[in-house]
This record gives sequence, structure tokens and C-alpha cells, in this order.
Amino acid sequence: MANPGNIRKPINSTDERAFQRAILQNGITQLGEKTEIEWLDIELPVDLDYSRGGRGHCVDLIGKMGERYVICELKFGNDSKDSPKDAVEQVVGYYKEIQRNWENLDKQGLHHPDCKMFKWEDLASEKTVLCVAANAAYWAYWFGHRNVDLSDFKGVRFFSIDIPSDIFKKQKGDQVTYTPVIETNKWSIIL
Repeated sequence: MANPGNIRKPINSTDERAFQRAILQNGITQLGEKTEIEWLDIELPVDLDYSRGGRGHCVDLIGKMGERYVICELKFGNDSKDSPKDAVEQVVGYYKEIQRNWENLDKQGLHHPDCKMFKWEDLASEKTVLCVAANAAYWAYWFGHRNVDLSDFKGVRFFSIDIPSDIFKKQKGDQVTYTPVIETNKWSIIL
């Protein structure tokens, strides 16, 4: 597979894809007082099984927190069809695929040309942090209407970003494409 294209160009999406782009655009996410995640790349295929068509399974966000790497699954909206359990299964599945395929991923040099480089071997480390991040309305829906208990999901961290669900629709307005942004780079730790 050839290297993925430029992901910093304007898009038409107002959902999770816009959320992802805005987080990458910020570059750094602040967790609490001292911890930061530096975002390296997004939306990269990890399973290398192209027989299904398309790009296969893609990691939403790849980052680095100190000396540890981060794999993050994003959810966005008021009532996402994907539950926190679905998100956990996705991020754990991506991590397992990376552990199986890191040599091939490194050989292929799968990275976006306008993002920061990393080694897939490093991402396959047992020290890698797995997380699920979503806007506050997503968590309100799953906690308030579905009674989700995140303590069932060991080994995955959960974060909330306090932004409105219509933020990207408002930013796009009548434009065909736009560059999504979020003002905050602070994430609240849920678990």
C-alpha cells in the first residue's frame, strides 16, 4: 500500500472525522496538570487485510505521552450507535493487530506525510496506553440513558472533551469544506 495522503486539508465532515482532525490540529492534549499527549498521526490501517476492500481497520489517533505511546479510539455525538464497549473492543483490536503486524507496518512505512514519524514497533510495546475519548454529550448519553459502567473495562483509559455536539456543523455552515477546530486541548479523565 502506498503512503496515505495529506490529512490536514479541509474536509466536509461534521462528525467523528472532524473531531479527529481538530484534535490533531491542536497538536497537544493536556491531561490534568502535568501530563500531555503529543498527537503524531491519525486514521492509519493496522490489519493489512485488504481483501475486504478499502483500507481495513484504522486507528483514530496515535500519540505519545512521555516515553509511552497512545492509541486512541474516538467517539462523537449525542447518542452514538457505538457504545463504550464497542470503542474498547475497537482500540484493543487495533492494538492486537499492531502487535501482530508491526514489522510489516514498519517495512511499509505507513504514515501520513504531513504528520510526525514513529516506529510501529514502539507502538506494539506492552507500555502503550489504550484510551477512548469522546465529547461530553456522548458520555452523558451512555451514562444517563444506558447506565454504562466503565470499571468493567480494565486496561483502557477514558477521557471526556467538553465541546458541543454541533460545534463542527456551526463551523462548516454553508461551506463545502472547512478546517475543523476546537478551542480546548484539555481532556477530563473519567477513569
